[in-house]
Amino acid sequence: AYETLSHCLLEENAKEGIFFLVRLREDLRRYIQKEVDDDHVIQLKQFDSFLRDLFSTWFSRGMLEMRRITYEDTSACIIEEIATKEAVHPMRSLDDLKSRLGPDRRVFAAFHPLLPNQPLVFVHIALANECPSTMEEVLSTSCNSPDHPTVATFYSISSTQSGLAGVDLGHFLIQRAVKELQNEFPSLQTFVTLSPIPRFRKWLEEKIAHNTAEVGKFVDETLLTDEDIQKIKVALRCSTSQDVPAALLQALKREEEVYGDVNKDERISNDVEDNIAAHEELKPILMKLASRYLVFEKHRGKPLDGVARFHVGNGAEMYRLNYMADLSRKGWHNSIGMMINYRYNLNSKEQNQARYEQEYHITVCDGVSQWLPVSSSS
Repeated sequence: AYETLSHCLLEENAKEGIFFLVRLREDLRRYIQKEVDDDHVIQLKQFDSFLRDLFSTWFSRGMLEMRRITYEDTSACIIEEIATKEAVHPMRSLDDLKSRLGPDRRVFAAFHPLLPNQPLVFVHIALANECPSTMEEVLSTSCNSPDHPTVATFYSISSTQSGLAGVDLGHFLIQRAVKELQNEFPSLQTFVTLSPIPRFRKWLEEKIAHNTAEVGKFVDETLLTDEDIQKIKVALRCSTSQDVPAALLQALKREEEVYGDVNKDERISNDVEDNIAAHEELKPILMKLASRYLVFEKHRGKPLDGVARFHVGNGAEMYRLNYMADLSRKGWHNSIGMMINYRYNLNSKEQNQARYEQEYHITVCDGVSQWLPVSSSS
């Protein structure tokens, strides 16, 4: 029945048929999340799996084309779609949009021949001579465009169609973008990302919340050492060590109240006294927790963090963890301002990818491993 439906839709009008089925799967996935009838959900998931497999064929690498997006030559409707669908670092203004399409930047998007005006996934890239450690470095409009850049930083990749979830479009786009950049800039030596850690803060709050209220100890005793607890005690002005779990959780919650709407892309002050990241003595503790989350927190052998799962699954290395890297409200809300560079080492990328597929091995560089708990990294 599923095959008959798709065949009829495509035979009648291939372009409209594809777009209809993508929209149908988008609605289907949303409905599955709300449905409570288990039998009904099983049937809907079967249909969802059918559509995902169908799209994996229709939107395979051989069927896709990549285009560079420019302010001068790309149609307004495509630029508007990219501006409104930017999911990682929302556009702040028209000047911001122009800057991201400027001479020291590149934006590439993947298209299907039957949907020529519909970008399916797009990536933002900054060209420079150093690997950036903050979003301010990447988004600054005052940076000079290098004539011979040596570093390409992929700082945002977004899909425009939730109905294509599970279809590997991002891998195709990154591979093609790297080849295009190598042809245009032979001077490029390093390909990295500056990536968010979307659920780190939520994970940390849940870990802290699961403490034994009677004695104020962490159920997971590997989370913090006695030395860590003493440092937090001093920084947050706790009366006793038993007060630390509740005080740390309260500090995270208070930060949420102070900074308000995370959907606003306003920058926050980096010297707010009440912000836990403003305490320099807490930096190694928070960096240790973030590195542990990225490297060791797994689900069925794969990283719990979705962004990490994507990049290491495509052969990238965990290159460097960055503190106070994203000062937007969203950055604080997601990861207390921390970000990570993943590096695509073209000499070892395929080997890394193969090892990950075979044994879920992750290549971790010194910029991340130096922060790991001693017992875990030894």
